[in-house]
Amino acid sequence: MLETRVLIARLNQVEQQRHTLSAEHKLMLLTMQNPDFNTGFFKRLLTVTVPTEWHFPHQNNSDVECSKRLIDIIIHDLIPAYIKKSLNYYWYEQCVNYTLKYFEQNPTQYQIEKYIERLKDCKNNSLKTTILRKFKILKPCVNNALALAQDCKNNQLWSDAIWEYQWILQQQESLTSEDILDFSECILSRNNHYNGECTDAQMALYFLLNTSSTQERYNLLKYKAVTLILPDDIIAKRGECTNIFADMGRSLNHVGKSIGNVFGGRESEIPYSKGIIANAPILLTHYEISQHLDRDKTAQDTLEKILSDRGVIASIATASVAYSAGLLWSYAQIDSTVLNALMFASKGQPEQFITLQDIAGATLGSAGAMTRLSGYVAEQQVAYNLTQQGHTVEFPDKANQAGFDLIVDGQAMQVKNTLSSDYVLQHIEKNPDIPVIVNQELTDSLGNHPNVFIDSGLSHAHVNQTMHESLEQIDQFDSMADFLPIPFITLGLATYRNYQDFDTGQTSSKQYLENIGKETAAIAGGAVAGKMILGTIGGILAGPVGIAVAGGLGAYIGGVAGSTGANALNREKLCSQRDCVVSQLIEFAQWFKNELLDYRVNQNLSSFEEVKEKLKQNQQNLALSMTFIAYQFEVYLHGHCLQHWLEAKLQGNQNEQVQAGWVALQQSEHFLSTELRQKVAKINQALEIYRSIANPIPASSEFSVIRQVGYRNNI
Repeated sequence: MLETRVLIARLNQVEQQRHTLSAEHKLMLLTMQNPDFNTGFFKRLLTVTVPTEWHFPHQNNSDVECSKRLIDIIIHDLIPAYIKKSLNYYWYEQCVNYTLKYFEQNPTQYQIEKYIERLKDCKNNSLKTTILRKFKILKPCVNNALALAQDCKNNQLWSDAIWEYQWILQQQESLTSEDILDFSECILSRNNHYNGECTDAQMALYFLLNTSSTQERYNLLKYKAVTLILPDDIIAKRGECTNIFADMGRSLNHVGKSIGNVFGGRESEIPYSKGIIANAPILLTHYEISQHLDRDKTAQDTLEKILSDRGVIASIATASVAYSAGLLWSYAQIDSTVLNALMFASKGQPEQFITLQDIAGATLGSAGAMTRLSGYVAEQQVAYNLTQQGHTVEFPDKANQAGFDLIVDGQAMQVKNTLSSDYVLQHIEKNPDIPVIVNQELTDSLGNHPNVFIDSGLSHAHVNQTMHESLEQIDQFDSMADFLPIPFITLGLATYRNYQDFDTGQTSSKQYLENIGKETAAIAGGAVAGKMILGTIGGILAGPVGIAVAGGLGAYIGGVAGSTGANALNREKLCSQRDCVVSQLIEFAQWFKNELLDYRVNQNLSSFEEVKEKLKQNQQNLALSMTFIAYQFEVYLHGHCLQHWLEAKLQGNQNEQVQAGWVALQQSEHFLSTELRQKVAKINQALEIYRSIANPIPASSEFSVIRQVGYRNNI
């Protein structure tokens, strides 16, 4: 380090010869006690060192003036000549830090912005952060705060960066979409904070959903936020890549078999890879989601707070049903207006509650109205049951749509809640192309009909009992504050929405009751009795496809393959039947993707967009709203992942195409379709023939399930 008097003399020399001295000679003069310009290149290489830290005198005004001159030469002469070294050793930051401390303590905003612009090119370091903090303190404005926030982000000081972004928002300043992405990335990177209302991931998702961006980074951050919000066992069902060595082994095995075929051999075994199938994406059911939500203490606490803020009082007998985040989710799948409950904050009763009571009393006194209403209750119950299993359910635009009541997985279907099988058969005769979903009491008489599906969760007796109890409860309430389970909110909205048309004569009393029944998931509810909803979920059977997949397809295929070499006489038959099964599986996978899965994915995307638009700006109950949105996105994502997984496999070799068939068969239990039922029966039949050729021993009870499950009509 040079003495100040020596440094001043050297500065005079540099300034006088500024345009003739090289940068190296300037550096030697300002850093070496005895600089020798006549030494050779290699000697200078060994003796001239680039300083890692500059020493600026500051004992008095003369020292400060000397340092000011030194800083000018460093910035304008030495940094451009030693760019890499100056960046590594933070020369510019050292100069700015001294300047702010000793001779420019109160820079203008214009000067600060010039410094900030230059600092953007500097590497991340603590001194740079310190300088930016000074700027924010000196001039606490949005531009300075944003520069500090970005620097903290680059240095992975997540909480500091988040604080600065929040400060900017508190100034009622909006952030650009790029800044929102940076802010969200900081929140997601921290992901260890809960402020009593929401987690970091929920907060990040809120900001992401309320900005627009076409960047791939936006989608990646949204994906990460959803992943952090949801439980691991849900995320795991997105599917994973199989082990690379297992994949190589399967490929080599397929190549070996292909070579064998070239030389005249024929394959007798049906390809079945447990590893590939186990790692395929799995569709989510809404029942799984509702179970997770009911175990989510934060979601449950939020919902209880929403209701308690309205002064809601629920009886002990109904509290478990009325205050359930899972129940709210489940109802939202068939009537999104239920989600309006999350947007309410006012206390007291709805305006039209008295009207609602009048309707309940009038309906109880009319046998015709009760009959009509029971039909709508049954539809809501079936819709609820189906969505719980993962089906997509839509209601027709008209409440009295002729021929069908629901659109299930893209297929129009009628719902009949009756004790008369003849009544159902009359409908089928009149509408042979529209399948019918009926109540459990008709299992024995119609269970094997090809156009009938039995909903084991629909009971004629329970529908009527629950409907009576619900209407009586509404009729007898003194005020809505006495009892306000979530489904009644929907009923109140439906009443309010339709009453004006009825009151002005635009709608008949019959149509009015039909509209209310159509637009609400409440009367069917079980919100009062709870018997028909939660009590029957465990009794809902798998869809039309059980086949050997549910009972251990791997063991079944393995057992068949193990016996194929024992009977050479049957080998040609076996190979031909194997080819038949393989062909059907591949054809089924393609049909399943095109006709069922693609429609499901589009419907799930529409549902996600609807829920997102309804809840994305709900700051008051942000945690529950973002959790609902995350689950709704996850439902779409699983279908989307399965869609692309099947596409990839169907473009591969025959072995991979067959795996796509097995997975499609496995996942088809989440769909309802008469054509699906027929195709599954055909595959079951082909598999049974294959098994009988390979192993003509009478089928054991373990394999008899193949013949039974595929033909069941239960949903």
